[in-house]
Amino acid sequence: MTHTTTQTPGQRFAAEYGARAVEQMLSTIKWVARLAALITAIAMVTNYGHQRSYLLSLGVEALTAHLVPVSVDLLTILCIKVIGTPGMVRFARRAALFALAFPVTASAAISGSAPGSVAAKAVYVVAVVMIAVAEGIKSVIRPDFHALLTAEAAVTPAAPVEQGPSPARSEAARKAAATRKAKAAAGAEAAEARRERRRLARQTRELENMAAGYVPANAPVSPAA
Repeated sequence: MTHTTTQTPGQRFAAEYGARAVEQMLSTIKWVARLAALITAIAMVTNYGHQRSYLLSLGVEALTAHLVPVSVDLLTILCIKVIGTPGMVRFARRAALFALAFPVTASAAISGSAPGSVAAKAVYVVAVVMIAVAEGIKSVIRPDFHALLTAEAAVTPAAPVEQGPSPARSEAARKAAATRKAKAAAGAEAAEARRERRRLARQTRELENMAAGYVPANAPVSPAA
């Protein structure tokens, strides 16, 4: 009995199409991470000088004016990282979601309260939002595992099909079995006939001996008169 494995044209196409899928997805994830880091760095640098100058104009200590804008941006990145990391407990992700409102609001408030035109303030607020958007995309991007499993199921060949013997071979086997059965039956009949002939021959001899006056040893002895 032989096993055959076949692939449909769709399965062959899916195998060729998905050969580089994992490599392409990993490359995309790496590029998103790099671009998100670049966008975050640009937005932080853009907002940093603006927010530091505004805090210094309010009379805030120089070290504080330097560190607060950076700390607010880092807290934004921290919260987004926790929210977008798979496997985190629900409480941690929920806490990070609520906490995210503080750094975004604080950074936007500082940028919006700084002196300057409305257009200039809008530019700095957009820079704050860009940090959240870039880091958010980097945190949530991941392969669609359901689609990968579906594609894998489509590429996986069907179970091997067991092929039995061909019709001609089956017919030959059936005839051979019938021949063996017939020969066995004929042999049994011949053996029975031989046994019957021997029994008849023995009975014939005994009858002939009895007719000649011979009494077998095991014959019953008649009582004396």
